[in-house]
Order: sequence, then structure tokens, then C-alpha cells
Amino acid sequence: MAASPILKFGCCWRVGDGSNIRVSMDKWILNYPTNGVLHPPSMEEGGWFVSDLINQEQKMWYSEIIRANFHKEDANAILKISLSHRQASDVIMWLHTKKGVYSVKSGYHVARQLKKMESWAETSAGPIGVQVWSKLWMLNVPKKIKVFGWCACQNIMPTRANLRRRKVMDEDVCMLYSREAETGVHALWDYAVARDVWAGSLVRLQKWSAGQQDVLQLFQELMIRLTTAVFELFLVQS
Repeated sequence: MAASPILKFGCCWRVGDGSNIRVSMDKWILNYPTNGVLHPPSMEEGGWFVSDLINQEQKMWYSEIIRANFHKEDANAILKISLSHRQASDVIMWLHTKKGVYSVKSGYHVARQLKKMESWAETSAGPIGVQVWSKLWMLNVPKKIKVFGWCACQNIMPTRANLRRRKVMDEDVCMLYSREAETGVHALWDYAVARDVWAGSLVRLQKWSAGQQDVLQLFQELMIRLTTAVFELFLVQS
């Protein structure tokens, strides 16, 4: 695999003055799914740079502008980013080592992860993925619920498994059920407490088996088995 996709996937900007970082196009929000803005800003004139969101004299975020133009989740994540009080420049860092410096070993692991994601993308572009995406965006639920479903299928939720892969945590096991890794499908479906919730609220799921490979497969099976109204209820309760 060529080095460029690996570096692009594994790097993220550390915000200095924000002059080099494009708001919607670049990765610049650490410890956040995709490390970038999940919801496009309501207004973005001429392509915003992160520097447009910073009061350069006071070294503070323009919080009112951010909250007025960004989704609540994105706004909260942006405002948590600490800004340097010195005249610091933007710096590109490597996400997969503790010091933020690239290593051959970490690059190899990222390359393997990318290959897995490419395989997953082929699946999501096939019959199962197309079916899930088309039905998901047509559901009569709030937009943020649809985005949550999309993030779950893309495996970009901040589960312990994903956070460990990004070197944020040392362990990926579920804190409440330490025998299994906390993946998306575990948190939403396989975990015993989650299954008790579904058994109590959705009668048709009481005796349904677990073992789905990922959330995409789970959603595809749910969409086949449940009515649209019941699946909407499941997604909202998730």
C-alpha cells in the first residue's frame, strides 16, 4: 500500500493559530470520531479555516460563532481544544504513538487497519450497505439519530475498542463485562444489559440470537425483521 493514504489516515493537526487548517476538510479535533467535523457547519463562506474561529489577540475561541454555526456535538468538541497563549503554529502529529511521532511499526498497524476498512467499504457499497444507507436516511427520526446510526455502521463511535486503536486507552475490554471488547455491536446489542433492555421494550427481539459481526450487519437484519416504525424505535432508544 502506498505511504500517502497511510499518512493521511494516521495524522491529525494540532491547533496553533489555525491558519493552515480547513474547518470541514481536515482532521484537527483530537479524541473525537474521525478527528474532524461530523456535521457540516450551517454557514461556511469561502471555505473556513480554523483561524476564523479563533480570537487571535485573546487566544480564545469565538464560542458564540461556533455554537451558532456548528452542531452541538461538534461545537462542544471544538471548544474543548486548548489554545496556546504563545504565537504557536499548527503542527501535524501522528495519532498512533504516544509522542505523536511516526514509527514504522505503527505505520504497519495503520496499513493493516486501512486494508480492513477497504474490505468493509466494499461490503457497504454492496447490496447490504446500499439497503441500510437508503433506509436509514429515509427514517422518520431526528437528523442526529440518523447520524448516530451512520456513525455506528461506520464503526467510528468512541467505543473502548476504537479508543484503544487510537492509543487513547490501553485496554478495550468492556468495563461492566470484562470478558469481551467494547465494540459498537457489543455496546448496542451483545452486552447482557443491552439485551435485557431490548427484550423489555421490543417483544419481537426477546429470543433473537446475537453474534453479528458489526453494527452494519445488525442493522441489516433488524430492517428485514422489524417494521419501519419498530426499527425507528430501536434506533431512538439506542
